[in-house]
Amino acid sequence: MDGNVSSRPVRHHSRRGWLALGVACAALLLVAGCSGGGKHKASANNSTGQISVQQLDKYASCMRHNGVPSFYFEPPGSTPPSTEPVLGLQGYFVPGVGPDTPNLSSAMKACKGVDPFGTPPKTTRQQFDNALRFAQCMRAHGFPTYPDPTEQDGHLLMQPLPSSIDQNSPQFQAAQNKCSS
Repeated sequence: MDGNVSSRPVRHHSRRGWLALGVACAALLLVAGCSGGGKHKASANNSTGQISVQQLDKYASCMRHNGVPSFYFEPPGSTPPSTEPVLGLQGYFVPGVGPDTPNLSSAMKACKGVDPFGTPPKTTRQQFDNALRFAQCMRAHGFPTYPDPTEQDGHLLMQPLPSSIDQNSPQFQAAQNKCSS
């Protein structure tokens, strides 16, 4: 495999999966800098701070070479599946890779020199407490299987939502609005 992001077929997923990821990744986005607040390593050809396809390719190739064979970025705006773990990095998604993926931590350390995203900030106690309150609120509003966030190496981790939760239902959307306020 040449690690070229554009040579991999784009997956098509439902809107439901996108909403599930949005909810489950909300806290992860704070940690991984998905909101755009993280530090970018700009290449010599990249004075805008935006991440190039070549940088993504190099990082993904390094991750695969270091023991995470399913490490492929999905294009921004694609809809990741809700039934498998999804790693979110500043708007880019890696379906099938999550915090429990074997070799993920060691591969990330080995590929630190080509990581186009920089080091995400540690989760603050307030961020973790907010994510925990959100999960508790969702359970209190009719979704008893909504997972709690966890913390690993100072970073907030969100598990995928169970497939039994219909993120398109009016009940879910009402609970999400209520718990987000």
